[in-house]
Amino acid sequence: MSYFQSLKDSITCRDAAEQYGLEVNAAGMARCPFHEDRHPSLKLGWGFHCFGCGAHGDVISFVSRLFGISAGDAAQKLARNFGIPVHLRGPPAPLALDSASDLERWVTFAKTVLHRYYDMLVTWKQELQPASPEESWHPLFVEALQRQADIRELIHILEFGSKQEQQEIYTHYRKTVITIDERIRGYEHT
Repeated sequence: MSYFQSLKDSITCRDAAEQYGLEVNAAGMARCPFHEDRHPSLKLGWGFHCFGCGAHGDVISFVSRLFGISAGDAAQKLARNFGIPVHLRGPPAPLALDSASDLERWVTFAKTVLHRYYDMLVTWKQELQPASPEESWHPLFVEALQRQADIRELIHILEFGSKQEQQEIYTHYRKTVITIDERIRGYEHT
């Protein structure tokens, strides 16, 4: 996997837009910075597309265009701002961590994955809620009800816990995080 591809697989356009000051609503829409935009017309996810001016692409082209820099400079900016090492080639999930930097890379990866999943759970809970008590519950609505608090707790530990607590999350949840990541990619690329 190329370094560019590993960045595109690790950072969404929405992540980048929020990092660089764009206000993104719950539906993933923002006012397009590439033209005079009065109402949100820019859809942000793994890629971006503006329904007003037609601009579209991936996270690297988004940052390149946003800052008027080359794709290579945009990739370096993303790597710096999101703490992604140049040698990272996909999700780090070895059975044993060899160093503190391995743990830090995994924690960064896991937080990204779990934040995306949590956002999906919130969306499912809001959008798939039954209209009446008699209506059957959508399986994704049920999943949101069951998993939202647990995922929030994992994120909290990864963000604010000690190194030992983060190591315990790695030990017990590394396969779960990889499975969630694969599932998210399936949903977001459809």
